Amino acid sequence: MRDDETPIRVSAAKWLVHAGREDLAPVLVGALGRASEVDALLLEYLADRPGVFPAVLQALDAAAPAHRKTLIGLVARLTVNIITRIMRRDAPVYDEAWFSQAFEAIARMWDSADEETRSAIVDALFRLDGDRAVEFLDQIMNDPDPWLRMHVIEVIAAISDRRAPDFIARFLQDDDEMVREVAMSTLQSKGFVPDGDMPEELG
Repeated sequence: MRDDETPIRVSAAKWLVHAGREDLAPVLVGALGRASEVDALLLEYLADRPGVFPAVLQALDAAAPAHRKTLIGLVARLTVNIITRIMRRDAPVYDEAWFSQAFEAIARMWDSADEETRSAIVDALFRLDGDRAVEFLDQIMNDPDPWLRMHVIEVIAAISDRRAPDFIARFLQDDDEMVREVAMSTLQSKGFVPDGDMPEELG
């Protein structure tokens, strides 16, 4: 799995995912983020593998910036999987503290994250704890830099959470005209505001 040649890592991954050993979870998680071919194979398997969530938690803080987006995406998938199985009354063994720990670790990455990673961060935070995600974004919403606030709108627009439009709508009251315009155009592009309903101050 540490070999420089991607085909060799792919072959190793194919063997390891069928080994059925829970203690291999840290090895498989640690292999993520280096090659898309390996990631595609591992992510499909890791979403249902026991012991993966704790392994991801351990890897998050130490992950190189280039690997974080993949790990964050895996956290989102694992969270959805657990919640779905809970609703089906087929819950796997898990610790509720995992969600809180993952939320805090992922939120800490915001300041140093690039645009794609920030989109993954927002998506994962909403899946882990929607209420805390709104509180986290509220802090960014009050940032004095209007460009950052506009960027937050674009990031939130990229996620599928049902609360996203309501949060974007709050920017319609922003002090900066450009921020208000971005919020309105984003809501219109998503079909939540008809084109003819542009508020007077933005018209």
